[in-house]
Amino acid sequence: MDGESLTLTYTAQMSRETGPVMKFTSVYPANTAAGLPLISAVVVALDPGTGRTAAILDGTTITTRWTAAASALAVTELSDPDATVLTILGSGVQAREHTRPGSFSTETPP
Repeated sequence: MDGESLTLTYTAQMSRETGPVMKFTSVYPANTAAGLPLISAVVVALDPGTGRTAAILDGTTITTRWTAAASALAVTELSDPDATVLTILGSGVQAREHTRPGSFSTETPP
């Protein structure tokens, strides 16, 4: 690693009935100069009964979509119901996901 890069791990297990899950994330600032993503991640889920790998998922996509969904929920719950404009400030992957059609809705869920 170049001294500016960072590696993070997160582990969780909701209960004995669910298997453990780990997210392994890397942040490599030098990647942007090469046209590569700044942040990459993988999520590994283990079977609760055997401890064997049950799934390997693209953690970058999961995090990107989860963040936009959390923002959409916050806007739905916290914004003025008469608001007609939504402003999104940002750039990169998160900005693109937040502006993707369907990320935000003016409809209130039932």
